[in-house]
Amino acid sequence: MNQTHDLMVLVSRRYLYEIVNDAFCRSVDRDRGHVVGKTVESVFGHDRFTTRLKPLFDRCFDGELVQYIDTMSLGAIERSVHVCYYPYRESGSAVTHALVVTHDISNLGEMETRLTQYEFLDPVTGLFNRRSMNVILEKEIYKANRSSTPVRHAVMFISLMESAELHQTFGPEYADLLIENTGLRIRQAVRESDYVFRFEGFDMTVLLTNIARAEDAMLVAKKVHEEIAVPYSYGGMDVKVDSVIGISVFPEDGESVEKLISHANSALLEARRRTLPYCMYERATHELALARVTLRTELQRAFELRQFVLTSRSSTVRGDQKE
Repeated sequence: MNQTHDLMVLVSRRYLYEIVNDAFCRSVDRDRGHVVGKTVESVFGHDRFTTRLKPLFDRCFDGELVQYIDTMSLGAIERSVHVCYYPYRESGSAVTHALVVTHDISNLGEMETRLTQYEFLDPVTGLFNRRSMNVILEKEIYKANRSSTPVRHAVMFISLMESAELHQTFGPEYADLLIENTGLRIRQAVRESDYVFRFEGFDMTVLLTNIARAEDAMLVAKKVHEEIAVPYSYGGMDVKVDSVIGISVFPEDGESVEKLISHANSALLEARRRTLPYCMYERATHELALARVTLRTELQRAFELRQFVLTSRSSTVRGDQKE
């Protein structure tokens, strides 16, 4: 804990600091002895504790993974940070502590000047949106490239089927409710360390962090697909939403945000073409698809430019057989 630049603390249900690392002590300008055993309120003040911090801790103690992007003072400079409240259980199922990790993401390009809470949250689902996906995925790639041990992540691109028809049949209010509940189902099907985003419209993405094998992403995709397929009850009817999922894996399928997203989407299109519930990215399949698109484009252009030439083959008669 003391080797990382991330701020890390373990807080009990009585809001007492039980473990703090060196980075946190530096950020609050206090020695460890003046923090451990003290309350969050005594360190940050009554107003900030009651209006800002206590509600976050309470959500975490209820078992919710709380995460957000914010700005805070680390030393004398305002920095952009990604904050996670992880429910921590010593034994059994009850949450005994909150493990709070604050990661400085100010060095990720121009993001620092664009960060606000509303820019990075989807108003319908409460999930992170497409913009935050780019930031967080870039952050995870950045951390993976700095790691001394190999790190593998996976991106799942999820498209909800028949959603446009449901939107037209039941109206936008029900469609929004459907999107919100589907996001919750996906969130419950993955680990607390994973991320769920609303990409746009009826498409969502999932970032699976630190998976042991690429094949593990397929197991998660199967679970997510089954969760989404459970029918909803609406107006005395059972409404079922199907989905198709494409998967790409870091670093095998790409080492940039753009390639991982593009290849996950390519796998989704291949799954849809082959009527599969989910599919992993395959370079050969992707290149074949690109070749088909290129050939189609070139044929269309040749037709428009009148480059086709009609030719005839003379037939040769050999006995009674024509060739």
